[in-house]
Amino acid sequence: VESFTIDVNNISNEGATLDIMWENTLVSVPFGVKTDAEVMASFKRMMDGPSVNEYYSMGNYMFETGKDLETALEYVRKSTSGDNARYWSVHREALILGALGRYEEAIATAKKSYELAKQAGSNDYMLLNEKAMAEWMK
Repeated sequence: VESFTIDVNNISNEGATLDIMWENTLVSVPFGVKTDAEVMASFKRMMDGPSVNEYYSMGNYMFETGKDLETALEYVRKSTSGDNARYWSVHREALILGALGRYEEAIATAKKSYELAKQAGSNDYMLLNEKAMAEWMK
């Protein structure tokens, strides 16, 4: 091999080899991947139903892309129910409520996010909530 080359070969679901070649030298380093274990774990999670994070991600995506905001709100609320409430997900819930024109609910939710952010020491989210509430109070 005239030029120093690094290549991945012998690719399978279980692994591959990283081949390093230069001149008359070939070093082949085999490595494995846990594809089957990861796929089976993913299938199990899927069959068990969406997680809190997956509900948040789905709701956030729907909000960011302007899709069905009522469904986005439903998904985000599933991610903020009970002990799952985190300041960033509650803030997203408030933003969706604001986008729906439900300002009283949006303000109450933003206040909850503000308090959670304050407990967590997140000044950025405290400011984001203050800014959103000021807008909705107009």
